[in-house]
Amino acid sequence: MLYLAHMKKLHITLVLGTARKGRLSEYVANFLYTEITSRDDVTIELVDVRDHMPGRTIPPWEESNDTKAWKDIVAKTDGFVIVSPEYNHGYPGELKILLDQEHDAYRGKPVIVAAVSAASLAVLD
Repeated sequence: MLYLAHMKKLHITLVLGTARKGRLSEYVANFLYTEITSRDDVTIELVDVRDHMPGRTIPPWEESNDTKAWKDIVAKTDGFVIVSPEYNHGYPGELKILLDQEHDAYRGKPVIVAAVSAASLAVLD
């Protein structure tokens, strides 16, 4: 572990991938954020798709103030953790819209997807 002292901390972007009201995946995202924050070798940034919804799909080659914040986040991150519920055997449309705002800057950056399924609220109490 001594060699890690000379390496820069990895910057991880944790993406909460749904904007749905009452989303249960927020519990999972907050849990992962707390767990990852406790590590000494990484920094973490929590990104909520709600904060990056321009109202339309903006392709990565189009310059837009609506996508600048996401592109800046992607440029500085070393890897992603995406928390996403299953919607009709797929992922939320707002997550797709967010991810489609960038392209080349994702190259070489690892991604972990934490899929969230339906749960009873009684389990969370």
